[in-house]
Amino acid sequence: MRKCRIEVIKVSCNEELANEYGKKGVTYCGAHKLGDVFISDGSRPEGLCGDAWTCVKQYVEKLVEGDVNFYGGEWVNRENLAIAGCNDGLTPVVFKVEGIEA
Repeated sequence: MRKCRIEVIKVSCNEELANEYGKKGVTYCGAHKLGDVFISDGSRPEGLCGDAWTCVKQYVEKLVEGDVNFYGGEWVNRENLAIAGCNDGLTPVVFKVEGIEA
C-alpha cells in the first residue's frame, strides 16, 4: 500500500496583510514549524492542522492511489510530488507531498 510523506517546507507571514487585517501580534502559523513531517495512508495524520489537511488532501489521495503526474507534468519537476500551500493568506504554510511505498 502506498502512503504519503507530508513535509513543511516553508512557514511564512505576509506582514503587509497581517499588519492591515490580522489581530495584533499575528506573525506565523502556530500549528506547524519548518521540517515537520507527517505520514498519511490517505487519511488526515495526527497533528496535521485541519485547514492544512483540506489543502493537501486532494494530492495525498491521488498519490496514495498511484496517480503520480499532476497537471500533465508541467507543474513540478518530477513525478510523485506535489507542492501545496495552506489557504491562510496571513500566515501561509507550504507542504511537500510525496508518494512513498509503505
